[in-house]
Amino acid sequence: TWGAFFVMALPNAPTPAPQFAAPRDLAHELSSLIRQQFDPLLRTVDPAGSAFPIPQVARSRDLSKGDYSFMFVQYLKACGKTGPAAIERLLELSRLLNNELARGTPGFISTTEATGLYLNLRLNRGSVFRFVVPAALAMGPSFGHSHVMAGKKVVIEHTSSNPNAPLHIGNLRNSILGMHLTRLMQAVGYEVQQFFYVNDMGAQIGLTALGYSKIYHVIEPTKKIDQWIGLIYAIMNTFSELQKLGISLATMLFLLESGSVIEPPAEHADPAAVKEYFGIFEDLSNRAPVLLRALLRVCQDIPSIHRDAAELNLRYEQNEPNAVAIFRKMVNDCLSGNQQTLDIYNVRHNQWDYESELAWEGSNDRVLNFIRPSPYYVPQTATQGSFLDLTRFIRDCGFKTGKGGYMKEYPPLYILRPDGSTLYTFRDVVYSIKKVAHADLVLNIIAREQDLAQQKVNLALKLVCPAQGDRLIHMSYEIVKLTNTKMSSRRGKYLLADDLFDKLARVVRQKTARSFAAEE
Repeated sequence: TWGAFFVMALPNAPTPAPQFAAPRDLAHELSSLIRQQFDPLLRTVDPAGSAFPIPQVARSRDLSKGDYSFMFVQYLKACGKTGPAAIERLLELSRLLNNELARGTPGFISTTEATGLYLNLRLNRGSVFRFVVPAALAMGPSFGHSHVMAGKKVVIEHTSSNPNAPLHIGNLRNSILGMHLTRLMQAVGYEVQQFFYVNDMGAQIGLTALGYSKIYHVIEPTKKIDQWIGLIYAIMNTFSELQKLGISLATMLFLLESGSVIEPPAEHADPAAVKEYFGIFEDLSNRAPVLLRALLRVCQDIPSIHRDAAELNLRYEQNEPNAVAIFRKMVNDCLSGNQQTLDIYNVRHNQWDYESELAWEGSNDRVLNFIRPSPYYVPQTATQGSFLDLTRFIRDCGFKTGKGGYMKEYPPLYILRPDGSTLYTFRDVVYSIKKVAHADLVLNIIAREQDLAQQKVNLALKLVCPAQGDRLIHMSYEIVKLTNTKMSSRRGKYLLADDLFDKLARVVRQKTARSFAAEE
C-alpha cells in the first residue's frame, strides 16, 4: 500500500521494544528478606506458636502505620487467642519483638507496632537502600520492567494530525502521550504497535492539494515543507471564502500588484465575514507575500475554488490515478515534514494507514453491507443521510443511562450523506474494526473535544463486533489552550512544535552557559 511505501521510504524505521532478560522482582525479594529476619524472631519470642504457620507479609495499605504488615488473626486463633485476648497478646508480641530487635544486629526490620489484629513493621531505610540501589543498578535498563503482559498485543493510535499542516503544540501533546504510553506498556511486556491514521480525505485536504498542484512547479518552498503546505492551505481557504462572498480574485491580484490599499467593500450582505477574510488575506500577504501572490496568479481564473477542490476530492475518493498522484504528492510531502519534527522528539510510528484506502480496498462497503440489515440502521432519504439509531441500541442492550451512563436520548451516528458518500465517523468505525482485529487492546489518543464521537465509534463497534467492543479505549486529554493567542489552521497560525523545541534548546543552552560561567 501507499502507507507501507511511505514508511519504507522514511529513514530510521521504528526500533522494536528492547528485549531484556526476565527482570528481578525486587519487591518480592525484599518481602522474602523480611521474612528471613522476622520468622526466627517470632519463634524466639513465642516458642509456643512454633507449630503454627506464620502469616504472609504484605505491603501496608496505610503507610502511616507501617511499611509492611501481617494479619495475625489466624495465627492468634490457632494459639487459642480471640477477641480482646488476641489483641492483648499481639501487643505483647510486638513489645517482645521490639526488645529483640533493639538487642540484635540491625537488619531490614526496625520496629513493630500492633494495631488491632495487624502487626505493622517499620523498615530500616539504610538496609533497604543498600539492597535496592545496587540491585537496580545491576539490572540497568530492565529495572522496573516485567513480562506480566507478555504475549498480549496493543495498538496505540496517536498523533494522526491532518496531513496539510505542520505539527503544533496541540499535536505534540498527543504524540508525547502516545510515545510514553507505548514505553510504559512495553515495560510490562506488551507487544506495542504505534499507528498513525492519515486523514487524507475531506474538504481542507482537497483545497490544499489543489493549491499545491498549481504552485509546486512555479516556486520553490521557502520554509520547511509542512510549514509551507500549511500556508498553502490557509491561503487557498481564504481565496475560497472570498469567492463565496462574491470577491473577485483577479481584482484582489490587481489591487495587490498595483500597490493599492486593499479594503473590504463599504457595503456587503455579510460585512463581518468580509472584514474577517480581508484581514486574514492581509495577514497572509504580510507573512508569505511571494507564495500568496504566486497562488493568486494561478488561481485568479478559477471560477470556484471550492467546486474544483470538491471535484478533485471526489476523483481521489474514486481512486482516479491523476487525482491520486496530486493528493499523495502533497500528503506525503507534508508527512515527511511532520516526521522530521517527530524525530526531534524521538517519536516513531510502526504503521501509517491512509483513510482513503479503506474505501479503495472495499472495507467501507463491507462494513456498510453488514450494518444495513441491522434493525438500528435508518436508510438515507433525499434530505437526510443514513444513520444508526444508537438510542434504541443502548436501550435494547440494557446499557446504563443517565448519571454515570449514556445519554437517554443519544445522538445518532450518521453513516452516509444524502448523496451516498461516507462520513468521517463511520470511516473511523471501519478503521477501529480493522485495529481490534489485530490486537488485544486498542488505545486511541484523541483530544477530549472528540469524546462524543469516540463514544459513538465504541458503540458501533459493540454493535458490529460484540466480542471485541471492549478492546477499544479512548484515551482522552485536554486540548492545549494558549493564554495570549489562538491557533488556527485556516489562518496559518500555530505555536509550532519545531519552534517550541528550538526555544527550549536555546533556553537550556543559555542557562547551562550561565551556570558554567558562575562556577568558573
